Amino acid sequence: MNTNIINQLENFLYKAGEAVQRVLFVTDVKNPIYEDSQEVLQLAQKQIVAPLGAMPNEEVYAFIGVHSKTVLSGKRDSVGFVITNFRVLTQTDVSVISTPKKASSHLFTNKDNPDDLASELWQNFITKVDETIPKEYATMLEVPLKTVLTIVLLQLKTEGQLPDEIKKATDLKGRIKQLGIEDQLKFYAENEKKYKKFANKHKIEGILLGSLAAPLLFGGLYGFVLTKEGLISRDLMEEAVRSSWQEIKEHPAQKSQEGDAFTIGDKKHFIPAHQKEYLEPFLTLINEIAQGEVSLNS
Repeated sequence: MNTNIINQLENFLYKAGEAVQRVLFVTDVKNPIYEDSQEVLQLAQKQIVAPLGAMPNEEVYAFIGVHSKTVLSGKRDSVGFVITNFRVLTQTDVSVISTPKKASSHLFTNKDNPDDLASELWQNFITKVDETIPKEYATMLEVPLKTVLTIVLLQLKTEGQLPDEIKKATDLKGRIKQLGIEDQLKFYAENEKKYKKFANKHKIEGILLGSLAAPLLFGGLYGFVLTKEGLISRDLMEEAVRSSWQEIKEHPAQKSQEGDAFTIGDKKHFIPAHQKEYLEPFLTLINEIAQGEVSLNS
């Protein structure tokens, strides 16, 4: 554990006011308000870090957040930020019945500016967390987020611990994981029944992966799939639309005005409406495959 960082975080925690102390939990440091602060931190690691998988030699420095408690079950969900020596993870989701969505992750580099990064993370957090926790609690996280990021990033930079850039994975599964969409994109074996039905209906051969959804009543499966030849998508109640990888290379996929649509040249494609928040990483992957930066053979 980096004692320089922990000591600075401890100093900040004890000098800060009650508003900060209620939402900041530092590894191996007793919180002035909560006797169970380390248990809170451990729960955050279990709920936020573990689902993504801890990185080799990763050290958790702090959790900045609160618990959202389900009235019926009494279950507590950690909401907020976990900061480690490699990254900051952001969790905005809770679930009454099923498992919450995995946290988003930002890997640190020497190019990161603490103020800019904190602002970006905060804006993303506050727009998504409205229905998860009361706003008065959510806003308490902004100040400690900026300060903790500043302490951690500056110390890691001083010690030469950060890379200049994050190397992009060139294999399909690795890049999908980097983009944080491994739960949204399913390979054929993971969703065989739906893919087989979609392929038979629209005469598609060799589906590799994609994202499909089924309507509540009628209209058939809709969404998009990727094959060796290209991309096929379908909007609800519409015919399937096809674009080859060569087409996508010449006319990269771009966001449309609709949140669940994108264009390739003059063709409009669609993703499932409930996946629209993942449109940008979907398009990043599609364009990188078309440009040969990510291999479909891996």
